[in-house]
Amino acid sequence: MKKSILFFLLLFFPLLNSMAANSFLLAESASAELKQLLSLSLEELLQVEIDTAGKVSEKIGKIPASVVLITRQDIQRYGYTTLDEILRHVSGVYHLNFYGTGGASYGVRGYLSTSTANRNMIVLVNGISQVSDYDSSYLLPTVPVPVEAIDRIEIIRGPQSTIYGSGAFFGVINLITNETNQKKGAASYVSLLGGSRQTRRWFGRSSYVYDQGQIVVNLGGYQHDGFDVPYQRLESKPQGQEWDYRTGGRMESEEKYFELSGTYQNLQLDITHGNTDTEGFVSRPVIGDGTNRHLESTHLRVSYHQKLSNQLNLNGHLTYIHNDIRLDYDSPFPSTTTDFQTIQSTAYEGEVTLQWKLPKYLDLTSGIYYRYAPDIASTIDLPGLPNVVSLQKATQRLQSGDSLVNQAWFSQVNYYPNQRWKWVAGLRLEQTLGYDVFAEYGANSTQYKSITPHYDAQEVAVGNYH
Repeated sequence: MKKSILFFLLLFFPLLNSMAANSFLLAESASAELKQLLSLSLEELLQVEIDTAGKVSEKIGKIPASVVLITRQDIQRYGYTTLDEILRHVSGVYHLNFYGTGGASYGVRGYLSTSTANRNMIVLVNGISQVSDYDSSYLLPTVPVPVEAIDRIEIIRGPQSTIYGSGAFFGVINLITNETNQKKGAASYVSLLGGSRQTRRWFGRSSYVYDQGQIVVNLGGYQHDGFDVPYQRLESKPQGQEWDYRTGGRMESEEKYFELSGTYQNLQLDITHGNTDTEGFVSRPVIGDGTNRHLESTHLRVSYHQKLSNQLNLNGHLTYIHNDIRLDYDSPFPSTTTDFQTIQSTAYEGEVTLQWKLPKYLDLTSGIYYRYAPDIASTIDLPGLPNVVSLQKATQRLQSGDSLVNQAWFSQVNYYPNQRWKWVAGLRLEQTLGYDVFAEYGANSTQYKSITPHYDAQEVAVGNYH
């Protein structure tokens, strides 16, 4: 413990020491940037470039999709404190909250997932997918990025499956957290905040820019007690078991986040680690402290960017992903049992893209994608529901030596016949290979049963866009 405290002090003492000298420069830079954006005309704003739409830098005015760009200045101006608050205030993004531990669901253009798991709206952090390999979901509690770390958010409303795969049917949300304001040297700041509902926030950032690249470190935490209202206010149809219970003490949340991002010439390294505890409801109402979802997630990516010529650019990355989840289930009636579920997954992801751009009228992006998940397992035990035999000491996992593999090839062509028109054509070939699963359940030897199902390889799925 003493070594950890010493390391923390050694890491942040230089930041605190330089904070006073750099805070004025940061404020002056942010103010100048905001004034510059506010002074731009609509035509000039359409010339701002983003990378999310086609994995290539494009001007907003030339992207054939509905694009929303949220800047750090927007977040500060409206006082947003969570990512959920930001997304709820984006025009055209639909929000449905089940008050569960998985957070809210989001959709666009009138379409919305009807379950608690987001499976059609990809969430990225600096281009790194936050997908869960267990259920192919994108849950906001798995993205504990402090709002103070967000430099901008790029939201593409509408299908992006050609570039990102089947999970992007509704669109893409990309959080950018590793940009710097200074042209050279170090900058840092620390912020602390407290408010109603026992809200506590702390955040620190340090960045350093040098001739060969840059380094950005973000470290933050967030804790609050949730809202306190009667159960009846959350129910469209009364269940008759409210007993005058309220949500107070059953909707608490705590998040911790660490990020290290650095570039050196053509190489880039991104490391993130998140730790969250989220309370919510699975069966409503409950009489205990609420169902708790604890998550630890780690992402590590190494990227390489090379300009081969004036027309050719090569990009590639390798990513390591690990998620460890535990759910402790609450009950709507008095119970002395411990009902829980654990989920673990480990995956490796690789992608290589080649961008070919001709002056004025044509550009092409092609790539290959491969995701390898050798470890996906879940254990669930609900002794509080003894009649459901399949949920007693139940285990599901990949067979020893087997893995879940997804592979794809994609290509997208943009054609500009003139200044007013842009034609886009895309094709994606994607396949999930076959795999074997081992499953068992039963609270005792009489109930015990095991099965070993085999899942055949999917036929190649073809996605196109024009």
